[in-house]
Amino acid sequence: MWRWRRHGDLPAAVKLGGTTTRWRLSDIEEWAGRLVSGFTTSFDFRAQVATAI
Repeated sequence: MWRWRRHGDLPAAVKLGGTTTRWRLSDIEEWAGRLVSGFTTSFDFRAQVATAI
């Protein structure tokens, strides 16, 4: 999370005082909704049969 913040990829945090920093849930949800997902949802594990030429 801190890496994203350092690179400017995370919404602005709210400083509550001292060493306490938080993010607004609505800002995080909006940010997360804009992320590009790269997850694979299915795999095709069928065996590949090699043919000799």
